[in-house]
Amino acid sequence: MVVLLLTVSALVQAVIAINKVRQAIAYVPIAGMKSYPVATAIAVLLAIVIIALAGYALLDFAGMSAWAQDNPGKAVGIAFACMWILMLSQVPLAAVTG
Repeated sequence: MVVLLLTVSALVQAVIAINKVRQAIAYVPIAGMKSYPVATAIAVLLAIVIIALAGYALLDFAGMSAWAQDNPGKAVGIAFACMWILMLSQVPLAAVTG
């Protein structure tokens, strides 16, 4: 039963994410609207780092798991920093998407 609920919630989140990406691609900026290229660059850079870490985890999960067990403070710090920056980057996104 838990697996079924997780599957349904994952599918709902995937549909929401696809719709948001579609809206972001179709977005037309308003004339005179302020842009924040530094914030965008930070969010894109962090996304690249997270995708690279996810790829590394897929390729060498045992190695990443061993590193996390040897360095729990660093692993938690990296996870916290990633979540904090991603949450911070959503503030301008929330203003744009409503």
